[in-house]
Parts: sequence; C-alpha cells; structure tokens
Amino acid sequence: MFEEIEKLEAEGLYEKALNAAKRLSIDLLKQNRRDASALALCRAATILCALNNPAKARGFTQEALELATKANAKHAASAAHAVSALAFLRLGEIEKAEAALDVALDPSAAATRSPEDAAIRLIGAEISLAKEDFVEARAFARDAHDIAGSLDHAALKARALLVRAIAEERTDNASGAVDLLKQAETELSRAPHVEVAWQVKSAMASVFEKSKNDKAAAEYRRAASDLIDRIATQL
Repeated sequence: MFEEIEKLEAEGLYEKALNAAKRLSIDLLKQNRRDASALALCRAATILCALNNPAKARGFTQEALELATKANAKHAASAAHAVSALAFLRLGEIEKAEAALDVALDPSAAATRSPEDAAIRLIGAEISLAKEDFVEARAFARDAHDIAGSLDHAALKARALLVRAIAEERTDNASGAVDLLKQAETELSRAPHVEVAWQVKSAMASVFEKSKNDKAAAEYRRAASDLIDRIATQL
C-alpha cells in the first residue's frame, strides 16, 4: 500500500512523497478504510518531520488519531501517538514526546511486527538518545532491528543499526560504532535510501573525527554533504 511513498522517500523526493501520502489517505477514506487512511496520514506526518515542519505534522497526527479512534484501530492509533511523539521531539518538547510514546507503546495495542511497529521503536530510540539514556536507546533499536529483520526491510534495519552506532559513539566505543555503521552501509547497498545514507555517513565522519582519523572523516563528510545537496535540490 505504501510502496510508491517508500520509493519516493528512498530517493529523497520528500515533497512528492508527502503529496502521495495525502492522496492515498483521501482515497482510502473514500473507501471507508479509516484505519489505513490514518496510517497514510501518519506517513505524511513523518515526512513533514523530515521536512522540518513538526507543527504541521502534529495536525496530521491528530487527524490520524481521530480516524483510528472512529475505526477502533488500536494499531493505527499507536502509530499516530508515536509520530506525535516524534513531532514533539522535533519541537523540543521532550516530556510531551515521552508521554505520547508511552501511549503508543500501550500493551493493549497488540504488536503486529509491521513497519509501523519498527518505526515506533525507532522513535522511542531517538527520544532516548535525546535524554542520553543510551541503554534504553540500544534496547529500542534492537527491537526495531529484530522487527525489520523479520520483514527483510533493509532501510529500517539500517536506521536501527545507525541508532545503535550513535549510542556506541556517544559512550566512546568507536570500534563498535564503526562496525554497526558498516553493517548499515551493507543494508543500504541492498536498498539505497538517501536520507539514511546521509545520516550513516555523517555518523561515520563524527566517529573518525573523534578518533583523529582526519582523512577518513573528510571523505565521509564530503559524501554526506553530496547527499544533502542531492536532497536539497529535489525539494
């Protein structure tokens, strides 16, 4: 259902992906598929966060939650709360982000081992990194990686490996961080994703800078810059 949107996101075509997600939500709503329409709105809200527009993303998550509630779709409601947590995080409102995440992780919403389940845990990991709770960040990222692995979803696996690498880098385990980032690069070689690749290369550059490996750091920094330029030219 989200294949076109995922393809556009992977190529860094975020405006087109956003429009596709909004169109899909409307089409699904016309078919009275409120739960699926809510998930499409969550996807649009996630893209808005990537486009640095978390305030607008919050509006989309609220609409998604209303649809999910009317459909009694707990899974879609969990996804809406999770993306709301991401928006709050981008707005710098950590406590609200934590509260929304707690609702998203409500055990009464049965896990389905779906991409949304992996994404919820990646959002949890990002919030944990912001709190500098690296143990919790690793746990969330491992759960996300496990779910992504069962789905054979390379981009989600790469994101999970990236989060784990950041946790290792921030706790001064440079070799562990590099190993995880190389694993992420392997996943991305199977299924390229511009944004994740940029994040992985930026993280690798940071690790090498801390390790005083200036040549490798400069190479990765240039590669990251090239990817950022590619994304920017497509907005």
